[in-house]
Amino acid sequence: MIVQDRSHSRVWDLIPLAINGTAPANELEYIESHLRACTDCRDEYAFQLRLHAGMQAAATDGRDDAAPALQRLFD
Repeated sequence: MIVQDRSHSRVWDLIPLAINGTAPANELEYIESHLRACTDCRDEYAFQLRLHAGMQAAATDGRDDAAPALQRLFD
């Protein structure tokens, strides 16, 4: 059980690196393997992926007002 908890914590910490493209290849393999078996981490990965996409859209749409970007994120 302790090994599983460490694995879960490790992946949880690596998810942002995987999403922003800075995770090393060997860590990506580890994350992908863990995600196949862990619903909680898959859900967190999906949430952070949507968050990242919303942030990217806000950064590229030329708007200075953050409210529309925040609304798109919540949608």
